[in-house]
Amino acid sequence: MTLLFFVLACACRGETVAEPPSDAEPADSASTDTAAIDSAVIGADAADTSVADTSAADTSVADATATEAAGADTTGADIVVPDVAPSDAWPAGSTVTSTGCGTFPGPKMVRLEASTPFCIDTTEVTNAQYDLFLASPKPSVPAYCFTPSYGSPESSVYGPNKPRGNVTWCAAYAYCAWAGKRLCGRIGGGRSSVVTYTSTSESQWSYACRQGSLSSTYPYGNTKSTTACVTSGGTPADVASKAACVGAVAPFNQIFDLSGNVGEWEDACDRYEDVTGPDGRICKVRGGWVGADRYDCDEPQESTVLYKALDLGFRCCVDR
Repeated sequence: MTLLFFVLACACRGETVAEPPSDAEPADSASTDTAAIDSAVIGADAADTSVADTSAADTSVADATATEAAGADTTGADIVVPDVAPSDAWPAGSTVTSTGCGTFPGPKMVRLEASTPFCIDTTEVTNAQYDLFLASPKPSVPAYCFTPSYGSPESSVYGPNKPRGNVTWCAAYAYCAWAGKRLCGRIGGGRSSVVTYTSTSESQWSYACRQGSLSSTYPYGNTKSTTACVTSGGTPADVASKAACVGAVAPFNQIFDLSGNVGEWEDACDRYEDVTGPDGRICKVRGGWVGADRYDCDEPQESTVLYKALDLGFRCCVDR
C-alpha cells in the first residue's frame, strides 16, 4: 500500500512553525571514506534472514565488535552483527529496561552519544505494545489535534509483532508521551525544523539513521541494497525481521528498520499559510515504506497530522 496523501515540502509551504536552532548546520561535514562505510555492510543482500517469533528467543546473537567513534575509519571492518537479539525487539513484559536509558513501555532502546545524548527505540512500536496504550488513560496532546482517534487493537488482525500502522501523528505523539518518552524530534529537546530536519546535528531521527558523524545515505551504509530492509512484498513485516537493516557500527547496529517497512512520523512539523486546524498542520514522515520510490535517510515525505495508513508508524526517543 502506498501513501497517497503525501505532499512534498517545497514551494507550497508559506511559513514554518519551528525555526531552525542557531547552531544547526545544513549537514554534517565529517569526512568519512564512503567506501569504508560500505565495507561494513558487504554481503547485506545475503543477510536477509527472517526473525522467529518469541518462542524461538533462544537464538543467540554475537556481541558487536565495532565501536562508535566520530569519523572513525572502518576500512576493512567485518560485517557487524547486531547486539540486540531480535526477540528483544518485542519484550514480553509491559516495560523493558535498556542500558543507559531507563525502564519504559515499548521497544528496547539504545543510547546515542549526540551533542545532547538521547535514547531511541530499536524498532518501530509494535501492535502488541500499542495495545497496552489503548487500554490506558491517554495524555494530553497539542491543541491542533482536537480530539484524536487512537484506533483499535490490531494484534489479532495483522500480528502482534508487526509495526503499528494506521496511526495518526497525534496518536503517535500521545503514545510516546504515555510511555514517558517523546516522538523523536530535535536533539536537545523540542521539535525539529522542517528546514534542517535531515541534519544529524538537528534531528534525533536523522542522527540515528545516518549513523551520526558517518552521515551515511542509508542506515546500513552508502550503497543502496534492495534486500537489506523490508522494501518490497506489499505489506509491512515483523519488526527486526531483516538482520541486515541496521547500522554498520555500534551502537547504530542495534537499531532496526530505519529504512523501509513502514514510514515513521517525526516531530518536525509545519503548517500551510492559508489553512487552520489539524488539516493544515503537516509533519515529516521518515525512512520510506514498503513499495516506496525512496527509502534513504533523507526521504522527503510528509502528511497532515490526522492522516493514517497501514504503512505509516513511528518510534520514540528519550532525552538523556
